[in-house]
Amino acid sequence: MSTGRRPDLVIIGPGRVGSALAQALQKCGWRIRAVAGRRARSLARKLGPGVRAHRHAAPAVTRGEVVLLALPQAALQEFAASLPGEVSEGRVFLHTSGSASDDVLEPLGAAGAVTGRFHPLYPFTGSDTDAKGIRGASYALSGQPRAVKVATRLARSLGGRVLRLPPGAETAYHLSAVLASNLLVALAAQAAQLGPRWGQTPAAALQALLPLLRASVEQLHRNGLPGALTGPLVRGESDTVQDHLDLLRRGNHRDLLQLYRLLSRTGVDLALQGGHLDARQGRDLKRLLSAPERSRKSD
Repeated sequence: MSTGRRPDLVIIGPGRVGSALAQALQKCGWRIRAVAGRRARSLARKLGPGVRAHRHAAPAVTRGEVVLLALPQAALQEFAASLPGEVSEGRVFLHTSGSASDDVLEPLGAAGAVTGRFHPLYPFTGSDTDAKGIRGASYALSGQPRAVKVATRLARSLGGRVLRLPPGAETAYHLSAVLASNLLVALAAQAAQLGPRWGQTPAAALQALLPLLRASVEQLHRNGLPGALTGPLVRGESDTVQDHLDLLRRGNHRDLLQLYRLLSRTGVDLALQGGHLDARQGRDLKRLLSAPERSRKSD
């Protein structure tokens, strides 16, 4: 593979991730030679003339020098075990999984392939905006040096930030991503479910809360931690916190009560770091949030 020119690409798995990467990379000047998978024809039509659609992976792989494997972890293992060795030799295979270990493609490496990870840190929805959204995202890279070099070129061409994952770090990395993205959506769902307590359906409550969510993320972007934190914890309002605990207890929201306590204790730590609370205020709030005290209001 020449170091001066961009190698030809093949996409295995034309789902949400594979489709978005193929379209984004093509717009950046990379040549997509083939796509393989159940929806390969649809993606090939989007990409235009010169892109071959294949039902099966093996014939597609032969058309490129770098193969992006946009497959679930279980499918990655099956793919690596089933691809003929003569097809693998000399090619670069990059999987797009955030949670799979570096040895998931070990059978390909044993057959002479170069293997690594190229994971976009982005919440793919399957919409047309994904191909634009991944420009400027962070990309987690790992694997053999040549694979990381190719993955770095891909990430840089997309305006991305490169994250080099040390060996064995994929679980912690993926957990961080899930907390910041998937479980943020779950937290928003919990907040919206309280809507009927303040006169709104959950759907209407979510619409009311969305500007608040957007502003909070923007605050994180501008001010980082602990500067982005606002609200009653920053102001040391123990009475407000007690009211929240009482409502959750009276409403039998046991899971949400535990979640509120846990996240609020983290919030107290941030407020202390930011200099908003003195040590005594921090201790009092943490004691309030940790103890299963009885409601101060009658049921």
